Amino acid sequence: MTAIILDGRTLAKTLREELRADTQAFVQKNGIAPSLAVVKIAGDPASDRYTRTIRKGCEEIGITFTDTPCRRKRPRRCSKKRSAR
Repeated sequence: MTAIILDGRTLAKTLREELRADTQAFVQKNGIAPSLAVVKIAGDPASDRYTRTIRKGCEEIGITFTDTPCRRKRPRRCSKKRSAR
């Protein structure tokens, strides 16, 4: 078996173009754009960076993106005992 060297940038560009076309076809067929919502930890630089990357990808292919910061470390109903499970 012969190894195949892939050009990651070219492959990613091709995939984005295909996804953009699929997204446009979906919008034309259904009259609504697909959407991605993310709940992120507020104040976490890694989370901010990751969210920006996701937003950029969504914008490139025509998906609506929404992010909502979560300011709590744990939900109210989640005690230390339950969160340790």
